[in-house]
Amino acid sequence: MSNDVECITVVGAGGIGGTVAAFLAAAGERVTVVDASVSHIEAIRSRGLLIDGVFGELRPSFQQILYPTELKGPLEIVILAVKSQHTEEALATIAPLLLDRGVIISLQNGLNAMRIAEVMGTERTVGAMVHMVGDYAGPGHVTRFTEGEFYIGQVDGRISERIQKIATRLSRAVPTHVGENIWGYIWAKQIYNCYLV
Repeated sequence: MSNDVECITVVGAGGIGGTVAAFLAAAGERVTVVDASVSHIEAIRSRGLLIDGVFGELRPSFQQILYPTELKGPLEIVILAVKSQHTEEALATIAPLLLDRGVIISLQNGLNAMRIAEVMGTERTVGAMVHMVGDYAGPGHVTRFTEGEFYIGQVDGRISERIQKIATRLSRAVPTHVGENIWGYIWAKQIYNCYLV
């Protein structure tokens, strides 16, 4: 991957974010990993991020491994994978650093894309339905249990050339589909989760 290709910044390196970051990096993408957990970041810095599970083990290299306070702009593609309750805190860090043409992809459960769009605008917000199982196993270690897939879309329903390119890049980690009705997928998952509970 050439250096003129936009770096992908993954904020939240747990089960989903860590898995996506690792598989993107292993596929040759330039990836910066950001996480607030001291034990997790220090473990990744000292021995790398171990991903195990359905596809065996890998320990890829990242462009940068940072705490949120160390993150600098400009940011172009940000994957937000923090827990819902940490969304506003993460946005406070990301928002001043994101380029006008930049995007935030919410790989979170819940309705966080709506909260992100209120801060960043609809044109810079991509919603997603995450249909993959990954889990934080401990400092410097996440497990991927399924191949899974993602459904992504602009929150205003437009399908742009940009989002098609993002889907192609994300597919290097998890099969990713673009749709006009991302809210339909997100709400369907909420209903399904209620059924499971």
